[in-house]
Amino acid sequence: MWKEPTAGVGATSRDLGRLGALLANKGRLNGRQIIPARWLEEMTTLHGKHREQVAIEREPRMGYGYHIWLMRENQIALRGHRGQVIYIDQKNKIVLVQTAVYGPSRNAMTNFAELDALWEGVLASLAGADKAS
Repeated sequence: MWKEPTAGVGATSRDLGRLGALLANKGRLNGRQIIPARWLEEMTTLHGKHREQVAIEREPRMGYGYHIWLMRENQIALRGHRGQVIYIDQKNKIVLVQTAVYGPSRNAMTNFAELDALWEGVLASLAGADKAS
């Protein structure tokens, strides 16, 4: 029996990518609104001073909505335990998923600086590709 509350999601990279695509398309799938637009707006909005403080202590450049990290405008991230992450650029409909697991550490939210740099590199590369075409 677990002594502490725990939660988790068992999903493949493809499943997480599908979730990311659904969020990238503002909750729409095949022309149908699957996730209510109002809920997505609430989910991706910073709420309350206590949540703001958590965001500042952990990631000074980000905010935190309903279990979702608020990055730049139209960019969100779902960050999980030991490096699980889905980055989403809603404006450009770009999704990046990582399901690798980092070893145990005092702070399970490790290596996000490297993942953030990868995300920024992907976006910069795609922006450069758009300019070249």
